[in-house]
Order: sequence, then C-alpha cells, then structure tokens
Amino acid sequence: MKPDPHAYIRNGYNPAVDTVPVDLRLLAAEDRDLVADYYEPAIRSVGFRVPVAAGTVEALLTSLRDRRRELEARQREIDRQRAELITQARDVFDKRSTRTEKKWLHLDGKAAAGFSYEVVVPDWPEDIDDESRGRGIVLGHGPNLSIADVVHKIGAAAWVAELAALNEERRLATRVNYDRQIAQEKAQLEAGTKILCAWALTREDARAIVENRAGKWVRKLEDLWIEAHAPAGYEALNRAMHFVPNNEPTQVDLEALKAAEAVCDGIVIADVQLGLVGGVRARPENLRKAVAVMVTAPTGYCCTFWRRIGSEQ
Repeated sequence: MKPDPHAYIRNGYNPAVDTVPVDLRLLAAEDRDLVADYYEPAIRSVGFRVPVAAGTVEALLTSLRDRRRELEARQREIDRQRAELITQARDVFDKRSTRTEKKWLHLDGKAAAGFSYEVVVPDWPEDIDDESRGRGIVLGHGPNLSIADVVHKIGAAAWVAELAALNEERRLATRVNYDRQIAQEKAQLEAGTKILCAWALTREDARAIVENRAGKWVRKLEDLWIEAHAPAGYEALNRAMHFVPNNEPTQVDLEALKAAEAVCDGIVIADVQLGLVGGVRARPENLRKAVAVMVTAPTGYCCTFWRRIGSEQ
C-alpha cells in the first residue's frame, strides 16, 4: 500500500506501516476479487502501490474499489477512442483515400544515397500505430491500435495488398536505376582511371604514383589532374566556404560568366556558373559575387574553383 501520511495520522494510524493484515476467508467473494486483481501487479512491480487513507481492511477495500472504477473508466475511454478510429479508418477505406510519401531505397539495411521513390499508402488516422515507421500513440495505458488490427477489422486487406504491390514495383524500378547508375559509375571509374594513368605517365610528378599504386593513388591522380586543369586566377572552394547560385545577375556578372566560359574552353570537363560566395555562417548580405568553375576528372571526381567578380576582384 501507499499510506496517505496526513489521512493516516488524522485517522490515528502510523504512516510508516504500509501493510494491512487481511483475512481473506472473512471477505466477500467480490472483495476477494478486488484483492486478487491488485495482488498480481503489486508483486510484479515494487513501485506499484494503491493509496489508502487508514490502516484498515475497509480503507484498503475502498481504495481498491476506487482503483477498479478508474480502470473501468479508462478502459471505456480506450474503447471509445478505438471505435472512433475504426470508424475513421473505415471511411478512409470506403473512399480509398491515400497519401504519397517519399521512401529511400535501402540496401543491406542502409539507405542508398540519392535514391528515393514515392509510395502510395492509405491515409489512416494519425493515432493509428504505423509499425513500418515505428510510430504510434498509446491510447490511455492500453495497447496501440495497429494497422494490422485496423485492416482486419474493416476488411481492407485486399486494398492494402494492392497498394503494397504497386509500391514494390516502384521500389524494384528504383533498384534497377540504382544498379544502372552504379554500373555506369564503375565503368566511368575504370575508363577514367586508364585515362589518368596514361596522362600521369607523361608527367614526372605523377609517374611514380602510377608505378607504386600505394594508398589512395587514384585520388592523388585525380587531384593532380584537377590542379593541372584549373583555370589561372581561381582558388579552390573549400569546406569553410558557402556557394549559392546568383539568380539576379547584372550585366557585369554576365560578362564575367562569358569570360570564364572562354577561359574554360581548353578544360576537358568543366561547368561554369554565377553565384554568391562567403563563409558557411556568413549572412546573405555579406556574400560576395563570384563566378565558379567545376573541374571534373575523367573518373567523375570534381572540384569547384571560384573568383570574385567586377570591382570586388
């Protein structure tokens, strides 16, 4: 029990005593049921105690009756909420209401970066536990109402299976695209590495890298290639810098862009664009106008270089 100290003292009982002797043979059957219902959770959890106002059997039974009424009221509220949710879910089923969600392609339990697809799912009420996303609402202290429960109760299994089949087709199509891109990237890497090796063998500062092939030797060749092809007067855009597109270019900006494109004509793979550059935490008004050039190695690895425009140079 959990004695109420003030009530205990007022009724002449010691609040330090948290037990009441009960002779079960003297109790009515209904009262024994009360004690039995309380006894099981009480021995499972040390902290589970019913509050009592006095150290008597009658005070204990009064508290247990109050507890039973609270539990019954709580269960009625849970049942009411569940019935309401079932009604809402049945309305969703009758109208075939759906919503579209974005889902990432997962491979071996990990998301494949950049590869997502749209799934169509029933637009169930939010308080229904969506096990696929690990989300749910506990109604009172009762168990969650799962989607599986809802589908079974309203007879929506065929419709849910139809949507699941459609979503699986989309997942498989995304997987095909993923496999295709991975194959293309692998082919580009292999072909690009051959180009880099042939190029490196013509340079004193790179020949040893190809011959030794130690560590991240391909990345070393990529860095050398990009450095050799970067336009003069441009500096590398490092991680401490922030670059955003310039959506309102002036005539001066456009002329700078044209000049940069002319400079890049001799670069094997390059992309030129206007933008605003500054520190990662720089305020928008502190960003400087710039023209950026992305230089790409034959393997697909790239690096961005930039320079300020106009009077700010």
